[in-house]
Amino acid sequence: MSTLFRSTRTVGFSTVSLVGQAIAAPFGACMLPVMIGALVAMLQAGDPLPFLIFGFPAALAVAWFWTVQRLKAAIVEIEFHGSFVALRSAWEVATGHAAGIGSAVLDVRQSNVGLVVTAGLDSFDLDRLQFERFDELTRHFEEARMLHLMQVRARLEQRDS
Repeated sequence: MSTLFRSTRTVGFSTVSLVGQAIAAPFGACMLPVMIGALVAMLQAGDPLPFLIFGFPAALAVAWFWTVQRLKAAIVEIEFHGSFVALRSAWEVATGHAAGIGSAVLDVRQSNVGLVVTAGLDSFDLDRLQFERFDELTRHFEEARMLHLMQVRARLEQRDS
């Protein structure tokens, strides 16, 4: 039996709108120096075209990389399978990657904004505002962690006997 939690961030959004909304702020931030350079060149009676010809593609490339990294870091789907949890990022959801087997939940801690979860070798920050059933999600993480601890203890006892 598995339990799935989805972030409110991606509900009802298409892939194009998710990526489009995510790239808007980084692209604006990357284009700002290009536009300032072009403005300064124009005010000094220079040629602004090199700023735009070389700056626009560079700003777009940096903004795309920045957006992909942000989408890969944002966890939007969490699926529990006993003591294992499969976490999917916004990038994985947008590109259609299937959820993997998952990782064991090793640690769950409360933070100022939600939870810090260690699953496998990775730690994830989960924002309370991104998940509607956050208390139920927290309970599932705690249960998965306890189930993993019980399995480890059982294996150790079995090995020692």
